[in-house]
Amino acid sequence: MEEKKILKETSDLYALVLAGGFSRRMQKDKSLIVYHGIPHAEYICELISPFCSDVFISCREEQKNNFNKKINLIFDSYKEIGPIGGILSALEKFPNTSFFVVACDMPYLNEGIIQELISKRNKEKLGTIIWNEKIKKHEPLCAIYENKIYPKLKEQVENKNYSLQKVINKNDFNVIKIKKNETLENI
Repeated sequence: MEEKKILKETSDLYALVLAGGFSRRMQKDKSLIVYHGIPHAEYICELISPFCSDVFISCREEQKNNFNKKINLIFDSYKEIGPIGGILSALEKFPNTSFFVVACDMPYLNEGIIQELISKRNKEKLGTIIWNEKIKKHEPLCAIYENKIYPKLKEQVENKNYSLQKVINKNDFNVIKIKKNETLENI
């Protein structure tokens, strides 16, 4: 517990839980599914809050009544372009802050993964990202995005390219490997 307290006190990092998707395949809002006794987006907020200076849920404005009133919300300024829009919206609202970004649909995420990612953070890079050996790709929805990534993300969106994988593959990220990739599985 002491290590988490130190991380929170010394961190210049906000958490951003991405919950703005339409959940079309699931046909119900994934962020509201209960896994640990509360809606999962709120659970992730609780899980990550000891590690970050502040926590936000990124969502569409029409979702604002879906979440506990005590949780800070950032409304997506970019409509229907996926996670990159939520991240851009957060960076525009807090341009001097970096974000630990987590998707709302990772039921196996745990403190160990959060702590490992933060402890291996490299502020000199554009972000710190996990290499998921199981799927042979980076995991862009459980990653730290430094505020200096903003121009790269903005350029991608202006070019109508909404892939975070492409941004990561073309730029200088700190890539870490973890042993338990199942903790990063999305539902």
